[in-house]
Amino acid sequence: MLHYLENAEMTECMTCGHSRYKPRTGRGKTLVAYKKLRYFLITPRLQRLFMSPRTAEHMTWHQAHDAVDGVMVHPSCRTLAAERGGAVILDWFRGLSL
Repeated sequence: MLHYLENAEMTECMTCGHSRYKPRTGRGKTLVAYKKLRYFLITPRLQRLFMSPRTAEHMTWHQAHDAVDGVMVHPSCRTLAAERGGAVILDWFRGLSL
């Protein structure tokens, strides 16, 4: 359960009744939560990844390479298929039964 907005003041779970905070031991008055949700923004992380030309190339690989409809092929096999005429290797993959 996420203790946020209308549930921010609740001290127990609505579903199971489990306490939000660990039991106090000693004289400490601060409440210590069992778990905390931390949210890290994705935008700065992606911007940092795209700043490096090497990682940017890896991040855009799927856009740069064409996929064959209906066939799941390992990237190294796709490269081999392009070098060796394509159809022979891809036909071999189609013959595999999973």
